[in-house]
Amino acid sequence: MSQWIGTDRGRGMAPSPALPPGWQQPDHIVIVDDDPAIRTLLSRILREVGYDASGAASAAELERIMAERAVSLVLLDIMMPGMDGLSLCRAIRARSKVPVLMLTARGGEADRVAGLDVGADDYIAKPFGRPEVLARIRAVLRRSGDLHLPLDVPAPEYFAFGGWRYRP
Repeated sequence: MSQWIGTDRGRGMAPSPALPPGWQQPDHIVIVDDDPAIRTLLSRILREVGYDASGAASAAELERIMAERAVSLVLLDIMMPGMDGLSLCRAIRARSKVPVLMLTARGGEADRVAGLDVGADDYIAKPFGRPEVLARIRAVLRRSGDLHLPLDVPAPEYFAFGGWRYRP
């Protein structure tokens, strides 16, 4: 894989196009699975709840997508032709901080541990339910939301809320 360049929210991806003031870019989730039915199903589910979804059948397709635009999360199958999901997760992690959620038929404990050890942020075994997939996506995105903040941000002088000020 070639090196991914550019940054967006600190995750190591190409930047997204600018939006009009007041608009918020929906999180872009890429489903990497060699099964077109799974890609279609997950894309539909994600779009129904407001995410921007793309599908990739291979590591090369994911690389192309990540070079073209920002990616908020990768849903990644393990068993794919060519580069398997574990190797792809390792390659993503070497170049980017984009969150990776493994979504695969290999649900044994050893498989889950292997996925997490190569850098996946979470792991879901197929078959999966819509509510669980969406909850885990929200959780991973929530945990990764502060990746773009520098560590040397000074503490605020005070917090204001409801007409009150609190000085820590």
